[in-house]
Parts: sequence; structure tokens; C-alpha cells
Amino acid sequence: MPLELKYASDATVLLDDLVDSLGTPGGPAGVVVPVLMPSLPLVDRTKAELARRHGVAMGIAFLLPGSFVERMAQLVGLSPVHPSWRPQGLAWRLIPLLGAMADEGWTPRLQSACADARARQALAGELADRFDQYLYFRPELIAAWDRREAWDTLPESAQSDEAWQRELWRRLCEGLAEHSHPAARLDDLVARIHSGDGELPATLEVLATGPLPPTLLPLLRALATRTRICLRALLPSTEYLGDMRAGRAQMRAGKEVDLAWEGHPLLSHLGKQAVDSFRSFEDALVTEGQEYDVIPLPELSSGTRLARLQADIRAARQPGDAGDLEDMVTTTPSASDHSVRVHRCHGARREVEVLRDELLDAFGSLPGLTASDVLILAPDLDTYGPLAEAILREGEPSLPLRLSERRLDRSDPLVRGLQTVLGLAAGRAALSEGLALLELPAVAACVESLGTTPEVLADRLRASGITWGLNAAHRQAMDAGNQGTGTWREGLDRLLAGLWLGSEDTASDARHHQALPVSGDLGADPASMSASLDWLDNLVCLLEDWQLKTSPGLWADRFDQALDQVLAAGDGRFDSTAAVDLIGQLRAAETEHACDLPMDAAAVADWLDKAAQDEVRAVSRVGGGMAMGGFKPMRAIPCRVLAVMGLHDSAFPRRAKAPAWDLLAAAPRPGDRDPVREDRQLFLDALLAAGDRVILTATARNIRSNKEEPLSACVDEFLRVAAATVSGSADTREADYLALIEDHPLQPFNPTCFTGPRASFHTGHLEIARAFEDRQNVTVPFQAGVFDPPDEAQSSDLELHEMIRVLKDPWSAWLGAIGVVLPRAGDDPFAMDREPVAAPSALTRWQIQTEVIRAVMDRRTTFLEERLAADRLLPYGTLGAAMGRQSVQEATALARLAVREAGGRLEPHRLVYREGRPQIAGNITVNAEGSLHVLVMPTELKGRPDHRLDVWVRATFAAACGMRGDTLVVSRDGERARLDRRPPMALEQARAALDNLLHLCQQARRHPLAFGPKTSFAVFDAGRCGADDTAKALHAWQQQPKGPPGEGDGASAQLAWRDRDPFAGDTMDEWRRLAAEVFGPVDDWFAQTATVSRYGAASD
Repeated sequence: MPLELKYASDATVLLDDLVDSLGTPGGPAGVVVPVLMPSLPLVDRTKAELARRHGVAMGIAFLLPGSFVERMAQLVGLSPVHPSWRPQGLAWRLIPLLGAMADEGWTPRLQSACADARARQALAGELADRFDQYLYFRPELIAAWDRREAWDTLPESAQSDEAWQRELWRRLCEGLAEHSHPAARLDDLVARIHSGDGELPATLEVLATGPLPPTLLPLLRALATRTRICLRALLPSTEYLGDMRAGRAQMRAGKEVDLAWEGHPLLSHLGKQAVDSFRSFEDALVTEGQEYDVIPLPELSSGTRLARLQADIRAARQPGDAGDLEDMVTTTPSASDHSVRVHRCHGARREVEVLRDELLDAFGSLPGLTASDVLILAPDLDTYGPLAEAILREGEPSLPLRLSERRLDRSDPLVRGLQTVLGLAAGRAALSEGLALLELPAVAACVESLGTTPEVLADRLRASGITWGLNAAHRQAMDAGNQGTGTWREGLDRLLAGLWLGSEDTASDARHHQALPVSGDLGADPASMSASLDWLDNLVCLLEDWQLKTSPGLWADRFDQALDQVLAAGDGRFDSTAAVDLIGQLRAAETEHACDLPMDAAAVADWLDKAAQDEVRAVSRVGGGMAMGGFKPMRAIPCRVLAVMGLHDSAFPRRAKAPAWDLLAAAPRPGDRDPVREDRQLFLDALLAAGDRVILTATARNIRSNKEEPLSACVDEFLRVAAATVSGSADTREADYLALIEDHPLQPFNPTCFTGPRASFHTGHLEIARAFEDRQNVTVPFQAGVFDPPDEAQSSDLELHEMIRVLKDPWSAWLGAIGVVLPRAGDDPFAMDREPVAAPSALTRWQIQTEVIRAVMDRRTTFLEERLAADRLLPYGTLGAAMGRQSVQEATALARLAVREAGGRLEPHRLVYREGRPQIAGNITVNAEGSLHVLVMPTELKGRPDHRLDVWVRATFAAACGMRGDTLVVSRDGERARLDRRPPMALEQARAALDNLLHLCQQARRHPLAFGPKTSFAVFDAGRCGADDTAKALHAWQQQPKGPPGEGDGASAQLAWRDRDPFAGDTMDEWRRLAAEVFGPVDDWFAQTATVSRYGAASD
């Protein structure tokens, strides 16, 4: 029986015809009618339309191409195709075969491509895809290889590549001798259908919105001998396309361009794939004398530019030529016609922001438009999908967006967790990677189930001294020596030692190796911390095991172990279906695909990344909202408003990147996979699917220079044809072309975005734009008025070191109070990944010497240098000992001098000042009798007002708490040590001074304080000497030529005093007052020296 062909150029009309046919009873009850569909979104659309028109439609089986072929094979008695003939299985099968051929010395190209295991695996993946294409696009090539013959239609340059691929195919088939490959199986399927095997369906409905897979054409031709088949095909035009030739093609052939042969320029230039499909239908399916039916279109009721352009394409006529259509609306579109618009923006985010405004405008101007009438497409869904979800749903009103597909590694928490754990094992295992692992939902849930939080565990890991490397063997494998310091194993051991030993610095193991314990918060629950460290130990042990190569099957077992021990796969909070499926694929590589070669973690990571990113996607339903997806899955979905983002020249259409050994590229044919041709056709199909409006956006403005950048060639051609559609003469076409393009400013809060009839709808951006407009007329400070911190913030207790930090940098305290957190050098997430390898800097030297002084005074000098290295203060090993020797020796000498001068043992003493509000608590160091307060500063005090202030505040605090003894200050003086012994401060005087400092700290949180140690001391010193205090203040505030940065160059000072002169008018008076209040007592106290001596010299 002949195959019935129906063509339509409108997707809605095509779907309506299919739905009408399916909704009309035509067969006996209980008989299932198979319907071959091109994509899942079209299946959903058809089901929804059936339900709307006819209620629940029974007896219909919607099948995608792969499932359809398998259903027909099952009906005629063929066994299922072996999984190794699928591309995924082929890749695993080819890996050992490629290794064997490379070892045997086949062609230099093959040997270089298989340089290592990861390269061999990548080549196997590409070859699997090409072999799959050979099976469907070049069955005669496969037939020649099956006969052990060379394919003689290739050019001479490709014959050497054909030889090694033929040998590879031979070895592949030998391993699958009992299982026919798909090309042979298809021939067998067709032969069985012709011979009358099996009971085939009486009716088959086929919907084709693009090229049918080559395997389906002979199958449909064979089925048509026994089954009534109706093939409905969507084409850009229902005119005869077999003889269509683009104008450029005519010129390349040396002929004069005949516009009648070209039809419509977009049809002949962008629709070449549709022309090839039409010809393939004619060659494979149409019998001699057979005619095809055209499903008629409804009458054109709109005169918009888009409607006229679509009508010209469907009629295959030149732009603007209405022909014989009497009903064509010929009214020239007005300036209010927004049916076609292209928006040039400065980036992907800006594109989505512009799209939001365009969609809101469409909902307001197009009657009856609903969210399900909007279709959003993006060639790069991985970039635009997350942005669209974040931006289109923000603000009022929120737009209901539904993504049709999601990348598995971004949507599945367990898969993402496996990838991250595998990345740790395959790489350097840096601390930042481990901290990132703790932030993953699956890992965070597992840690929280142990009674702690990821943040607490992350703080413990930072304190443990980990930089990178799992253990000494892991670092040695990366040619970084066999030093265990800074590795995960040593850091974990330090945390475990701290859990059991506290801060016992002298602890060692049975081999007398230092333990260097790191104790946590004394208030933490030991049981929960122990459980979290057990979890961490499981993780480290697992990563250490993964350093060994093993087969894919055992890697699958390792993944199962990771799901159970590291990820929260068993508590039911996360769906493990996708992760289990991937693990099953890995296990099948060995059990079904005969690949048992040992693989390292990097090779498995490559496989998992490819499987999660490219091959496995979660396709979701998009009903009830605006559908967003890629071009191919959402092909020919009817809509009223179409939006396409990312249409700049560098992104669309995709560039073809065929390997040098690709035999299809060596001898191309019409119908071969061609990304450029496919994207052009998809773009044309999308334009024809839109009913009312087409919104196109592109990153076509340079974000730095604002220069125009090229639009996609498809968009440019579309715009020129759209301009010609309504332009009466060639003179006005360029102006019409430019009128279709809208340029948008870099920022969404630019005032120009809110002027004119098409102003932005974003109220938040409007407020920012108004603020900028107001700022042009009135200069306002960064923060006006006085900020009152919450009562709990004002009444909370204050640590002594916190008060000193506020006095040294009062502007950071104010910024923190109003919620502004400045980035610091320690905020670099990768800073702790870098082990120290250079000589200590000035800041690091201060930290080293402070730690050494504290250790010597507390008599904790055992393993001192090892602890400094483990805490990232010194380079590891003998290098660190050599580089830090001078700093350690200087600090040790200062501390020992303090111990000797104090008469022996020094003890830490905790004091609390309860007379002030808030209370102040801090530690001081005293001698055994408690009669001497000892301060050791590893720096000079002369000319350093910030350090002098530090010493005086500590001495004042001790005196205010009732300390009656002298204060011994040990500091540096050039290359020597200096001892200053000062008498005790009077109790009332100390309390008054401390209360004043407390008041100053409270004021620092309410407004920018006119106080900074260096600048204030310069003002105080100038006033004492009768000099110009403003000039001295500016000298300390600003950086001098070839000098260090000034106090005002700090980020906190610049932000706090932005738009204000810190030394103008009354503010300068405030500097003078505070300088005198603070540095007057400081200067008096330092002048009251009882005994002064230099190290090695007699007392004065």
C-alpha cells in the first residue's frame, strides 16, 4: 500500500492535523496505534492537545525513533541490539583495542593520539561517535569492511586513515561476532518485514519536524508494504523544493542568478537541510506518479512584518512580492510594530535583563497571551539557563519559567558530589577543593546528620594546616618531595590528636614523631566532633585508595562506597537514580563491554564529566510556564512569542570541528551531520513557529569599549530580508535594517532605560537610576547621620584584643556595624592551597615571632619549628628551618630575656574588667609572684605609635583590673633588645583611661571616628611642638613619594571618608581632641621609665 505524505509549513497546523486524526476512532477496540515522534516536548504538546480536545485518548503509543526501531524489531522476532553497539558501549569496547593497535605500531597518527590512557579514552569516545555515524550514514562503507575490503570512494589522502579504522572495525566485530551490528540488523529487519514475518500494526502515524534518521527511510518503505503509514512532515515551504538553488550557489556554478530558482533567500540559504529532507523523501519514499498532500494554512489575518515575512517564506517567493494572494495584508507595518526586534547587549546577563522587559511588554500589549504561549531558546543553555531562572523570576511580577533540560552535574546533588570527590583524588587535593566539597548539598546533609555543621568542620580544616596533597606518597607522586607536612593525612592526625590531647604541644607518637595537636572550641560537643572526624577519616582513606588504578567494575564499587560513606545517599533526601545509573554504566563497561583495563582517577573523572555534561540530561516537563530549552529539543514547538538569546557571531551557528581522520569529512554527502547547516535550519524553523513576536538578543557590544561586535550571520541575513519585506525601495532598506536593532546600555539602571514608550519595568533598577540622577545634583556622603548599633551589640562583652583592633582601625568597626564587610588578604579562597616557599614577609615574621614568644614564655618549645611549618608560617622541612632561623632566634632571645628579667617562670593570667559597659576580658603574662606584668613586642616601639598604643592599652587594662606591679616591656631597638620597666599606674587613673577607650570604641561603631594611631599621633606631636598639625596629619594620612602607604590609603579609611574631607573644619578639631585624649596619657606613661637597659649594656 502506498505511503501517505502530508506536508505543512506551519507547526500548529501540522499538530492539529495529527491530533484530529488520532482523536477520530478508526480501528477496532484494544488496538494500539503507534505514533513516531521526533522529540519528548512534542509528545507532551500532542498529549496536552489531545486531552484538551478529546479528553483522555486511549490506544496510542508515542515512540521516539530509537524505541520505534526496537518495537518493530521485536515484532518480527529480532533480539535486542547488543549494548556494545550503542555509542557509549562502543567507546568502552574500543579502548583496549586502540591500546593494542598503538602498541603494535599502527600509523604514527594513531600512536600519537594514544599517547596515554586519558588520550586513548578520548579518542575512543570520538571514534565511537564516528563509527555510529558510519553505520547510519555510510552503510556501504560498513558493508565493504564486513567483506574485508577497502572502501574505494575515498580520496588518496584519507586511505591511510581508512586502513587503520578498517582494522579496528575488524577487531571490534570479532569481539561481537554473535551480535549483529545495527546496519546488518536493519537489513535483516527490512528483509523480515518483506518476507511477512511478525504481526505489524495496521496503522502508523509519523511526525517529522526535521530530517528523519537515515535508518528510518528504508524501514518506512518496507513497512509501507504491509502497514498504512501517514507521514506528516514540517517543511519551511510546501512548494516544490527539489529544484531550489540559492543565489550564491548559482553564482558559484557560473550562472546568472535566477530569483525564481532561489525562491525566498532565507529558504534557500538557511533551509538547505529541509531541501535535503524533501529530496530524501522523494528518493526513498515517493513512488512514481505519487503526489503529496499539502495541509492548507489558515488565512493571513495580520499585517505585521513577521507575518508577511513568514508568508513569503512559505510561498517560496522573493521578499515583498505578494504574488497572487489576494488576501495578503499589504499595509506597511507601523512604527509600533514590534513583531521583529534584535537587541544588542553587553553580556549574557544583560541579554536576560532585556528579555525580561520585552516579555513583560509582550504580556501587556498582546491580548490573551499566556505563559505557555512563550518559547525561549538558547544555543548555550548551560550559560543562559541559570541566568534566566535567577532574573526572570525576580521582582514583580515573577515570570514562570520552566527549563526543558538540565545538565546532570548541575541538577543532581549526588552526581555533583561524586564528581567533586573524584576531582580531589585525581588532582592535587587542595584545601580549597575540600572546602568546596563541604558546601555541596549532599555532603553538607551528611555532615549535619553527624551533629555538626559544614562551617565548623571547615574552620577545623583551616586550622589544621592543610595545604594540598593526601599524604607524603601522594606529594611524592607529583614530584613535590615526600614531606607529609600540610597534607590531608597529617592535618587529620593533628585534629584527632587535638580531640584527645587538647593543646599538649609536646605530644608525640610511638615513633617519637610530633603530634602537633590542634584543639577545637572547648564548648563543642566531643561526640559530634568525633563523628565528623570519623567521617573525614573515611573520606581521606577513600581518596588514598583511589590513588591506585583499577578496572571500571571496581571503580563502580568505589562509587557505591562513596555514596554510602561520604554522601547522604541513604537518608532519602536525594534521588539516587541518576547516580546509580551512572555507576551501572561504569560496571557494564567491564561486564558487558569487555573493558577491564586499569584506570586511574583522572581517566574516570574524564568519563564521568562527559557522561554528566554531554550525554545524560534530565528532560523535564514544561507545562504551565514559559518553556526554555535548546534549539533541537524544542524544535518546531508552536508559540506566539519566540525569544532566542546568545545569537552573536562567535556562538551561533556552531562551527564544524571534524577530526582529521573522519572519513565522512573526507567524502561528504548531502544529509551528513553538519552543525552549521543544522543550526541554520533550526533558526529558520524557530522563526516560522512564532505567531506574534520574535525577540532576538546577542552579546554584540564590547563590555570595555562599547564597540559594536558582529551579530550571527543568520541574524544579519534575517534582518536584511525582514527590512526588504516592507521596504518599497532599496534606498530605504538600510534605514529599515537599523530600525530593527535596539542597542542597550551597559547597566540596567542607566537612566535611558526608563525613558520613552518602551521603558524598563524593573522597579529596583529604577530606584538606582533615580539615586544616580539625584547624585548628579547633590553630593552626599557614603553614610549620612549617626548609626546606632543594636542594644545586644553595644552590651556584649569585649575581648582585649578586639578593643585594640578597633582602636587601630576604627573605620572597619563602623563599616562592620552598618553591614559592610571589607575583603581581607585572608579571604582568598586559594591562599591556603599554597604552601609557604619564600622567606617570611614582614607580616609573616610578626606572626612567627609572636608565636615563638608565646611558646617560649609558656615553656612549649618542643617541636616549635615543626609547629610553625604545620601552621603554614614556615616552609616545610629543612628549607623552612633555614629561612625562619633568624626570626625564631630573635624572638627566642626576646622571650628568654623577659623570663630572665622577670626572675624565672612566667604565667598567663586571665583578667576581666567589670566596671565598664561592656565588660572587657583579656589575658596578660605575669611572673610567678604576680608582681610583674610582662609584655614582649617583636618590633621597635620608637616611631611606631600603633605599637606604643597597643602596649599602653594592655598596661592600662592590667592596672584597671587591679594589677599593682610594674610593667616590663621587652622590645627591639635596632639589632638589640630593649627593656623598659615602668611603675604601676594608679587604679583610678587606669579606670578613667579605660572607660574613655571603651567610650571611644562605642563611638567608632556609630560614625567614622576622627582617630587613627599614626595620623592622631602626628596631630598630637605637631601640637606639642607648635607645628602645623594639618600638614602633619596629611603627611601621615597620604602616601609619600617612595614611601609606605599612608593611613588613609587603607580600604576602610577610603570608604569611610569617601566624599568627605577628613581634615576640614570641625573635623580637624575632633582629630586634635581625640589625639590629645589618647596619646597624652600614652606619652606620659612612656616617659615614666624606672629602669632602662639595652641588651648586653648596663642599666641607665
